[in-house]
Amino acid sequence: MNKTENKKKEDILKKAKKIVSIEGWSSEIFSKLQKQNIEKNDLFYFFPDGYKDLLEYALQKNFIKKPLTIFCYPQITKYQKRVYIIQ
Repeated sequence: MNKTENKKKEDILKKAKKIVSIEGWSSEIFSKLQKQNIEKNDLFYFFPDGYKDLLEYALQKNFIKKPLTIFCYPQITKYQKRVYIIQ
């Protein structure tokens, strides 16, 4: 991958970071990135498996710190949720 491709990929990640910090990770992130003038072709070129590839790339680039564990207490049972903090 050359410099311009790396820069495009980093720009996508930075814009995704802004969206994710407000709305969280979802399958809708690509459509939201397209509204921010990111080409659909670029999204699927760099992240062919969709938002999961984008999440994996964010983890590799240390855009996401280690997960926190939050305990939720519904009526009788308790369960854990993992929450990832975006830098």
